[in-house]
Amino acid sequence: MKIHPISPALYLAGMVTLFVTLIGYIIDFPWFDPVLAIIIFLFCQEASKFVAEFTMEEEDGKNN
Repeated sequence: MKIHPISPALYLAGMVTLFVTLIGYIIDFPWFDPVLAIIIFLFCQEASKFVAEFTMEEEDGKNN
């Protein structure tokens, strides 16, 4: 299966947002508001799934 490369990038962007927020709260320097971080995470997850579903295509070849 092939998907557009933006799909994994959106997934990673959401995960990085949560990670940066968590690290910021551990060191007592919040870069993001937690609610904003969760909203960005959920948006990136849904956008990643949306892009993956609409750009998914079967690979043509012998090894399928």
